[in-house]
Amino acid sequence: LAEYLFGHGIGIDWPEQHGWIADSNPFPGRMSPSTAFAFLLSGATLLLMNRVRARGIGLLVQGLTLGITLVGTIGLTGYLLKFPLVYRNYLFGQMALSTAIGFIAAGTGLWLSWRRDAWYRDRRLMLREEWPIVTNGAIAMLLVVFVSWLATSTSTGRQVESLMKANLLEVLEQRSQLIRIDLELRSARAALVASRPALMDLLDRLQAHRDDGDALARLRETVQSFQPHGFNAMSIAGPDGTEWVRVGGFVDETAFRVPLRQDPTAFLIWDEGFVLRTLIPMVQNANVSGMMISEQRLPILTKGFHAADPSLAKGEIALCNQSNATFNCFPPTAEAKPYYVVASPTLSMAFALAGETGTRFAKDYRGIDVIAAFGPVGTSGLGMVAKLDTADLFAPLRDQMRVEIEVLAVLLAAGVALLYRSVAPLARGLSLSKTRLQLALDASRIALWDWSSRERHVYFSDEWERMLGRPAREVHLQLEDLFRIAHPEDRAALQKNLANTLSGKQQEYDIEHRVRAQDGHWVWIHSHGEVVERDGRGHAVRMVGTNVDISARRETESQLTHRATHDPLTGLPNRALFQDRLELALARARRSKALMVVMYIDLDKFKGINDTLGHDVGDALLKGFAARLTSGIRATDTAARLGGDEFAVVMEAFGTREDGLRVAEKIAAGVRPSFKVGEHTLQVTSSIGIAYFAGERGIDAERLLKMADNGLYQAKAAGRDCVRVGGAAGEPEVAAEGAGLSPSSSS
Repeated sequence: LAEYLFGHGIGIDWPEQHGWIADSNPFPGRMSPSTAFAFLLSGATLLLMNRVRARGIGLLVQGLTLGITLVGTIGLTGYLLKFPLVYRNYLFGQMALSTAIGFIAAGTGLWLSWRRDAWYRDRRLMLREEWPIVTNGAIAMLLVVFVSWLATSTSTGRQVESLMKANLLEVLEQRSQLIRIDLELRSARAALVASRPALMDLLDRLQAHRDDGDALARLRETVQSFQPHGFNAMSIAGPDGTEWVRVGGFVDETAFRVPLRQDPTAFLIWDEGFVLRTLIPMVQNANVSGMMISEQRLPILTKGFHAADPSLAKGEIALCNQSNATFNCFPPTAEAKPYYVVASPTLSMAFALAGETGTRFAKDYRGIDVIAAFGPVGTSGLGMVAKLDTADLFAPLRDQMRVEIEVLAVLLAAGVALLYRSVAPLARGLSLSKTRLQLALDASRIALWDWSSRERHVYFSDEWERMLGRPAREVHLQLEDLFRIAHPEDRAALQKNLANTLSGKQQEYDIEHRVRAQDGHWVWIHSHGEVVERDGRGHAVRMVGTNVDISARRETESQLTHRATHDPLTGLPNRALFQDRLELALARARRSKALMVVMYIDLDKFKGINDTLGHDVGDALLKGFAARLTSGIRATDTAARLGGDEFAVVMEAFGTREDGLRVAEKIAAGVRPSFKVGEHTLQVTSSIGIAYFAGERGIDAERLLKMADNGLYQAKAAGRDCVRVGGAAGEPEVAAEGAGLSPSSSS
């Protein structure tokens, strides 16, 4: 204790003997001040308890014993309520749980020891008979109120902790998905540009004839045409490193940047916002034609990453990677700057960069206790941590406990004064505690439910009615009423989950499902509960749980999924989703041996329209074409935009190949009528390549697409505005027949 009071060690800590203890004690081996104080109280009690000669010494012994028990009780309470996390300078924070329990046991043992002594039996310290009754009643009241307050506060603290963990994980998941999706889409866009055959043909011409001015001019013109599509800077060099074209302004080399673990090679840069730099080899026929370096600013990522979140009003989101012994971190806010942290395996960021996802209480790089959610950002090599100081997390609980303690102290004093007459103050105190608990639950927006087999109904707190758009009130409902408002698609899973929980096949009832609100719309809820009482035969008697409205999270997940799988301009499936559906269609065709058709469609001379009339007109034309394309196929077929003016269609369960040709001609005919785009009337045609599949061996999705692409190439070579059936590479050309068309006139 003197070491803490005077700030100097006196050689009794012996830290080398305490290296196995993993705690935050800044002085390993040194006893906490509260523990040292309790030991002093214990020693004084042992010295005085057998030397009581006067009432004052007896009172002192009892006070010392009460102090020992009180220190242990405070230490245990602090452990249960996590006071070291609630209060930054909590005096009892370094007392171990076993030490706190030991002092409670020591105080109880001392009391049992000296209460048998003669000085305690012979000397009546309470001069009036009613005082023992009042004292015992006050002690009983104190124990009841303290245990009730401790249980309520513990439950509230656990709920706050659980909700914050869920909120942090949700924020982490949303931001991580935003980063991953934006990086993948931008990288895919750069890879698509780098794979364009026209660019590689121009590079081959320049490699063969370095003084080919026409090729160089066309290359520059082509590269410049990509700038309106999000490329703020781009350069293209030959395989020998000769830079042919550079457009736009690249970010300064001194800007903060981190490498990403992905293909193609990429860097995420901070330059008053996120910037993605990609280095992509331009490969044609297994030969490297050149290297494309591009930079794309990511305004959506910058805005989304720094977007304010109510659950993190005082928190922080860190996005970092590791190089050597340092965490390199992007600015947590738009106004901040990148920063560096010495890497430590105890920091949450180390867990995130190791590929782990979860939540934990720990000290951050500042040495402050935080609650943190951590996880990797896809396969980018980045880690993300969403954290909040525990002092800020438990600030509302801390204020609530202070008010509760003050109120409970007043109630106890009033209860002792009025114990002679009635127990009404105690009843009012319990009622007030219940009201506070209800207010805390209302503030958390959680609906409590309680099912009893004896009463054959489910009790819901008033938050449940508020979730469904009705006036808040407590209700009692039958299970049949709940199943009736559940979504028909979720009803079977809901009943099965409940039955398994009641029978004991699963420990907890946990499901996400939809219920119909007052205005008819569907509300997503997360329902969780468990059986808390069973009879002698193991049958469930009582089950309690909570319902939480998760509609906002579900809507966000749905929007993110749609953005990742659909083309933002036309709303059609993108290349990734089309590839998945094509694989599924191939699997079904292999099983059923039914005829399947794949079409590759390209708008003829679209680039000229796009270049002369502008990208807005080109985009409107693409949207109009997508609408005509979807109207020309069945609802069960899939039409997708693969990029630029390239579209593809997969159709299943066709009778004959002629049927496929008829549909292709129908699509081609649907394009020929003019498009009205603003003040422009556009006349365009399409070229279509077809490939068939009826379960033949050796044909996979890639080969089938190449066959359709081969047909498209033949259609282009035949003068456009026609349909051709393509064969595999190296196979003879297949003529397009059907729908009344001859091989020579299938347009």
